[in-house]
Amino acid sequence: GGLDFSKPVNAFFYDPLNPEQPLVDGIVSLTGFALVGGPARQDHPKAIDSLQKLNRPYMVALPLVFPPATLPPFVPAETRDVLAQIRAQTPQDALFVIPVGLSSFRHYAQRSAYVDFKLFSVAQPAQAALTRARIDQVLTPKPEHAEVIGWPAIALWDEDQRQAGTCEAMGAIMQATGAEYYVRAVAPGEVPPTCAGLVRPITGATLVVYEAAE
Repeated sequence: GGLDFSKPVNAFFYDPLNPEQPLVDGIVSLTGFALVGGPARQDHPKAIDSLQKLNRPYMVALPLVFPPATLPPFVPAETRDVLAQIRAQTPQDALFVIPVGLSSFRHYAQRSAYVDFKLFSVAQPAQAALTRARIDQVLTPKPEHAEVIGWPAIALWDEDQRQAGTCEAMGAIMQATGAEYYVRAVAPGEVPPTCAGLVRPITGATLVVYEAAE
């Protein structure tokens, strides 16, 4: 009982005319459980005695039948290209600020020193205030459009103002965290902002990397 294989081992692994003489050259177990003793009892002394009596090579093949899955997350080719450039062109100990949800960064860029900028801003009161200030700055229309409200106001936001606010926020976050690089997601059709105090050593279709200008 309890999937104890003692009886079939004794019945089929030994010469019926000479119960002390094994008939097998080796044993491969596909069950994942102890050869004798069973999963219900796990009688290890009994299993040891049985294997010592057989005195034949014994292998549990379950790990070979069901190997662990270690597939990397799916990432668009454009994003993989930028992460590969990060891996090739930046120091291994560099600190990065990365977008929320870029879980592939560590796998493809092979850089472990990074901070998720939104989690950082929430965790630090000063950065939370910085984030709110940036939102106010980016979403505030020019004075002549102050009376326009609702969705029509979106078309009136000043692009230069938006980009200036983005550059200022990135620079402040890099300074506060001590990060050498800022990885920013690029929306389809978006032109990444050009910042006075930052350079873009790597630019891709989905990601752009900023670095403090020397």
